[in-house]
Amino acid sequence: MKPQEYFTLVIAVVGAVLGLLNTWRGFERDRVKLKVIPKSAICSYGPAGMVTRLCIEVINMSYIPVTVSQIGYCLSDPPKHFLAFIPEFFHGEKMPVRLEPREAVTAYVPVGLENDPQFANVTKAFAKTACGRTFESLTPSLKSYIASVRKAHRKV
Repeated sequence: MKPQEYFTLVIAVVGAVLGLLNTWRGFERDRVKLKVIPKSAICSYGPAGMVTRLCIEVINMSYIPVTVSQIGYCLSDPPKHFLAFIPEFFHGEKMPVRLEPREAVTAYVPVGLENDPQFANVTKAFAKTACGRTFESLTPSLKSYIASVRKAHRKV
């Protein structure tokens, strides 16, 4: 092969690879992606003091708006069940929540829910979209909190 033919081959391969990457990015742009982060927050209520509350942050990682219809915790027992609660929001949002691209919302668990006996069966946090997709996550902080709840329920 002549140097010109090698050069042409290299340019053709680079063009083909870039075309495949561009096609893949085009498919990725239209895909719904949520990041679910179970957390705990310290809320200050002025003179009433501070309270540690569980919360679930949901971030829209996609390039399209997404409507989150449900936020909660998955349970191990009974299987395929979840811990239902009405999330509280500090910025006036209500369920269902519409998230624009790269927007986030934090749903706070009602005070006292962590004392529910079912909380010992929590496995992970989830967020469900209006289109039916479910996104789940388990963080080390939620893992340790669940372990402490299980330990407390065993003592009782």
